[in-house]
Amino acid sequence: MAKKKFQKQNVLGFMTETAKLDDDALIKDNIKILPELKPYIFPLTPEEFQQLEKNIIEEGCRDPLVIWKKADMDFVLVDGHNRFEICSKNQIDFKVEKKSFESIDEVKDWMINNQLGRRNLTPEQSAILRGRLYNRMKKSGETERGPGGQFVPSVNLSSQLAEKHNVSDKTIKRDGLFADGMEAIKTANPEIYNDILSRKEKVKRAEIEQLGKQVRADEKLAKNLVIKSVADIHKNTGKTTTTKAQSPQKDRVVFNREKLIFHARNLQSLGLSKSEIKRIIDGVD
Repeated sequence: MAKKKFQKQNVLGFMTETAKLDDDALIKDNIKILPELKPYIFPLTPEEFQQLEKNIIEEGCRDPLVIWKKADMDFVLVDGHNRFEICSKNQIDFKVEKKSFESIDEVKDWMINNQLGRRNLTPEQSAILRGRLYNRMKKSGETERGPGGQFVPSVNLSSQLAEKHNVSDKTIKRDGLFADGMEAIKTANPEIYNDILSRKEKVKRAEIEQLGKQVRADEKLAKNLVIKSVADIHKNTGKTTTTKAQSPQKDRVVFNREKLIFHARNLQSLGLSKSEIKRIIDGVD
């Protein structure tokens, strides 16, 4: 009897493991990357990517890739984009961890909170993540999820997030502006966006927050000429120095009043009136 019981347990164990392997193989062959989620993963520098690739080739992919089963045969990659690229390129096997989410917004929140729990973030990256979370939840009129997964209306979202992330209420609100400003820069010129994150380019945070204010004030303008112009100005100017004959405001990188005036004719071609253009230019310190 004991022998038969042992054999039965072995057979059941074998069947269970086989089913699990088949399930994982099915997921690995059908992983999808949503463009909507890629911005929630900070890009690695070429050096960081090369080091990660070297580690995975030598030691294997130790951390599982997080997968969201959105629907049958629809497996969305949530965490592990760089590892997935490296493993696919070098034909290296990897493990998967399945998680359940009710919506794409819940996925984004998980990705933000997961990254905020990591220790290797720069202050700029942490600010962008907190700002994205604050902006999305504020726009939706929502706060942290309750025990049942539902959102609860909040009258003081910034204070709740500030307490959770151990920063001030004012910092959370500034993070929101910073995130908007950085997103505008990324849309106009991803290279500058990455250089700011890696600190190759030195831009005052207050200037990026001011850009965030402009984005909120005039979304049409932000998506067209000005955002691209200020990004190109930064790229072409490079590092600037301030002399006694120059005021710091004349040397601003992100915002330059004279450059905006120079582009006024182009702004008019976008359909903005003279009064709207004057209001935008006057809003630049």
